[in-house]
Amino acid sequence: PSYEPGGETIKFFSDIRVRTRTIAIPDGTGQVEEEDCWDGDGIDRYRYVSVSVPKNKVFSPFRQSTLRFWFEEKGRPGRGIDPVFDCFQFLEETGQVSGKGRYTLTVPGPWTNRTWTWKEFKRLILNPDRYEVYKEFGFGDAEIDAMLKEFKKAGGASPYVQYEDKTLKKLAKEIRMRLERYVDICGTCRRQIQDSSAFHLYFSVAGKTNKATVVSDVSKTCRNCKNWKVTKACKKTKPDEGCKDWEAKDEPKNAKKGTLKALAQGAKKAIDDVVDTVDAKAKAKKGRSMTLDD
Repeated sequence: PSYEPGGETIKFFSDIRVRTRTIAIPDGTGQVEEEDCWDGDGIDRYRYVSVSVPKNKVFSPFRQSTLRFWFEEKGRPGRGIDPVFDCFQFLEETGQVSGKGRYTLTVPGPWTNRTWTWKEFKRLILNPDRYEVYKEFGFGDAEIDAMLKEFKKAGGASPYVQYEDKTLKKLAKEIRMRLERYVDICGTCRRQIQDSSAFHLYFSVAGKTNKATVVSDVSKTCRNCKNWKVTKACKKTKPDEGCKDWEAKDEPKNAKKGTLKALAQGAKKAIDDVVDTVDAKAKAKKGRSMTLDD
């Protein structure tokens, strides 16, 4: 069993609870995974962490996931949560990647016209020179190609090289901005989260609705279900009320009236009663000053 400081208080009053624990490599043995760096020069090392959410009042609870922590890069400190694994997990959870060994991506962008190995996918995300990525994987965009043609006519080689000439510097900056948006698959995933399309994709994937079922008439459900268009098997409450069942999951088994919440509510009621009594006495004895006995 796991223990937390603070007894049942934090567990009960928190909106979100996240439980983490280190695990072995999912498709291997041992705790530390080693991979070649994206440029083939050096070794990256990773650790895996299992994450579960036993309580969540802002989204569906009981979800589970795995994080990969990048703790060493070429003998130096790593970058924390691995963006490559994180992006791939997102695509898997939303049903936008398929295959094994060689992957097909269906997320909108130039990467849908080919299959990808893990090393290629890693270079796509981690290579800071987006012009190299654009050339290596054969991406094509009419506007970017026209800008590159004009750039080369002006004497430029790569937009990721520093130039003294003001015209080349300006063109290089514009091309970099365009490339970094066009080739950035992580940015595309973030935009899907921002416009809520990721949530619809997530719940449309087969097997994702085992803890929550889609409902047709959300007007008869509680506020949590209205926000996310899903509801678990809970007792229907009034349309504009929050679902009490979300809090009850973490309520102590032997909870009595003497909980902190009940005590706080009782204290508030007692104060309100005192204020009402004082107000009533003041109105009844209007015209003369109140004494200490009052």
